[in-house]
Amino acid sequence: MKTIDELKQEFVDHLAAMDKSEMSMVELANYADLLHKADALFKPSYTDVLASGFIPPFAATTWKKEEKKNG
Repeated sequence: MKTIDELKQEFVDHLAAMDKSEMSMVELANYADLLHKADALFKPSYTDVLASGFIPPFAATTWKKEEKKNG
């Protein structure tokens, strides 16, 4: 059985292999929509970002100001 990542990659490979020169404008619009959705598949979810310990830039500047006050 294939993993989710393997299926995502097959989907993107299939999109890349399509002959875009033969597509009509409507088909190209649908293709662009599929590319947008494929891009969203590979972006990490907000829970993954938070779980990885990501610190938003505004929080980092706040912490630096507090450290200067305390230090």
